[in-house]
Amino acid sequence: MFLLSLLQRTFQRIDQRASEHLTQQQLRKLDPHLLEDIGFKLDGNRVLPLHPVLPSAHQSAALLATPEAATTAQPEIEHSILSPQPKGSGG
Repeated sequence: MFLLSLLQRTFQRIDQRASEHLTQQQLRKLDPHLLEDIGFKLDGNRVLPLHPVLPSAHQSAALLATPEAATTAQPEIEHSILSPQPKGSGG
């Protein structure tokens, strides 16, 4: 069982790296101005995001925790923009 799990994770990582490599190849073919329009820049032979997003301390702690803790550690949104607001009394 352990060996099967190890092999599965290995194949998943190989597949992920192959996908990332293909994406990098395709992005390198784009014009630098187009890359800037979609939020990337060409740095030598690598495509990098213009504004990298660093995880906050809260997100980092959630990533290190168990998957169950990570889902419960996300803050809940109390009010949505689309939810109706309570109306005051007419009068």
